Amino acid sequence: MNVSNERIKWFLNLKGGIFLGDADNDPKHHSLPAMRKAKKQGKHRFERGTNFFNDLVNLGVESKMPFRWRYQTVPDVAHENPAMSLAASSFLLEDL
Repeated sequence: MNVSNERIKWFLNLKGGIFLGDADNDPKHHSLPAMRKAKKQGKHRFERGTNFFNDLVNLGVESKMPFRWRYQTVPDVAHENPAMSLAASSFLLEDL
C-alpha cells in the first residue's frame, strides 16, 4: 500500500494502545481468522497483536519518526471484551 510519510508520521504519533490478553492464545478459536494471510501474522491473537506492535516500533525506528503507542498485556485474560475493556479504561480515560 502506498502511504505518504506524513500519514505514517501522523499514525505513529497518535496516542494508541495495543492491549492483549496473554491467554488469548488459542490458534483454533472459532472467531480467529484462518486465511493464509492472517496466519502469516501469527498463530493466535496474542502473537498477531505482538507482531503488529513490533512492526509499528520497527517502522518508527526505520523512519526516524516519533512513536507514542503503548503495549500492555492483560494477565489471565483471553478473548473477553469485558475484561479487556476494564484493562484499557484507565488508558482511554487518562487525559480527561
